[in-house]
Amino acid sequence: MKKLNERELVLIYNEGVKNYKAQNYQKAIENFLIVFKNNNKDPQLKIALASSYNNYGVQLYKENKYQEALLMFKKASEFEPTNLQFIENIKIAQKKIKEQRLHQLTTQAYLFFQNKEYEKALKKLLTAQKLEPNEESIKKALAATYNAIGIKKYLNRKFKECIQYFELAKKTYPQNNKYEENIKIVQNVLGQKVAR
Repeated sequence: MKKLNERELVLIYNEGVKNYKAQNYQKAIENFLIVFKNNNKDPQLKIALASSYNNYGVQLYKENKYQEALLMFKKASEFEPTNLQFIENIKIAQKKIKEQRLHQLTTQAYLFFQNKEYEKALKKLLTAQKLEPNEESIKKALAATYNAIGIKKYLNRKFKECIQYFELAKKTYPQNNKYEENIKIVQNVLGQKVAR
């Protein structure tokens, strides 16, 4: 790429300002980057780039494009690392991405559970629990899934395995007494004494 002269840079910069004012932030970024590559010492240019990236991120966020928005907020922060608004926008986008992922995982788990594909549901819920370890609804769903797998093992006469799953259900969500009852039923089938 050839080095642009001062006049060309001013024209491109002015085009960037025009695009910025028209809220065409993507184009403004392109314009400002051309100028920046030729003159990266100008602090005003860094501010213009940071602001364009941030505003483009806000546009993307409003379109529910959270991953792309996060990328723009991070780019803005590269040009102005101490700007608190950019830092806050990064946190907001990250939170939204996490919420979106949790919703996706729990919805998939629910569908797998409804189709009696309990092992697949379990996998999704364990991933969700890693994202949000203290979420009550995930704990309940996880315990219900362990219990369902335990019942499946019971029906297949795999009693020792089924006790393990009932124990996991009880450990995950001890508020539900049904899991303890299931353990006792299987222990009685196995002829074991309940030592609790």
